[in-house]
Amino acid sequence: MPSLFTSLFLLASALLAHAGIEQKDFSGIGHIIVLKSEDWSTATPKDAVGCLNDAGKLILNKTAEECGVFSRLDDYPYTLSSKKGNCTFEDTTQERNTDSKYGGADYAWSCTDHKSDIYDELYTIVYCPH
Repeated sequence: MPSLFTSLFLLASALLAHAGIEQKDFSGIGHIIVLKSEDWSTATPKDAVGCLNDAGKLILNKTAEECGVFSRLDDYPYTLSSKKGNCTFEDTTQERNTDSKYGGADYAWSCTDHKSDIYDELYTIVYCPH
């Protein structure tokens, strides 16, 4: 079974390959809801299987109150953070993503006291209806 990171990484890779990137669309604070779908362009909030908590980890079938709250820096390096800290795929204390062809050098996404850099930046996707 693919890991959460693999699923998120593949989804992000597919989205970046097939859609435009709009940094200005992503501002404020909010939850990260995880959707299960074979096609990102038709996925809806009804496809939600859970959300990410403040540590950046998947929690299944939880209420919004149990989900983490994330914000994006308005200035460089434009990264996401929660009350646990900056979010990254580069925390070497996390599980390595060995089952991913393209993300094999990365680690599970997490939010800690990590010092963010531009490689931790998150993009929003144009054409995704939600």
